[in-house]
Amino acid sequence: LGGDSTRVAGLFAAIADQLGYDRSPTLLFEHPTPRLLAEALRGPADLAGELVCFNVGGAEPPVVVVHDGVGEILHARLLAERLGSDHPVLAIRGVAHDGQPVAFASLPELARHYVGLVTDRFGRTTPLRLVGSSFGGFAAFEMAAQLQRQGTPVEVVVLGDAVWPAAAAPGSG
Repeated sequence: LGGDSTRVAGLFAAIADQLGYDRSPTLLFEHPTPRLLAEALRGPADLAGELVCFNVGGAEPPVVVVHDGVGEILHARLLAERLGSDHPVLAIRGVAHDGQPVAFASLPELARHYVGLVTDRFGRTTPLRLVGSSFGGFAAFEMAAQLQRQGTPVEVVVLGDAVWPAAAAPGSG
């Protein structure tokens, strides 16, 4: 369909206003043509739809991108394009297709759920590369700790714009 993130957001706002379908713009990643998007909008909302896959089947270890502070993974598509088709990218969004947030009582609980999604997909022996920006950086860091405790290899954890709160910063108290 083309365009940029602003146009995609506008498209989905218009779809919600005019057609009554309140869905996440990330639906476009999984249904990138007008026909596929129309079919997805006519179907039931996937309330548990937290995973979006890019570059499926690449030979490199998978890159797992955790959503930002508002639950979206729009930045994951650009990363997948830059890495190329040899790098499978799995993005975990923090909102379901219906736009509702996925809520957890604590960061370790959220990370445990996300670790389950990832290990269900790739198994416990596949080396992983984790990426998170903003809140997703904290989630990716906690996921890495849990994955390593269970014996799953984590090659790298990339944190972007994940500023540690001053009160909890190492050496602050």
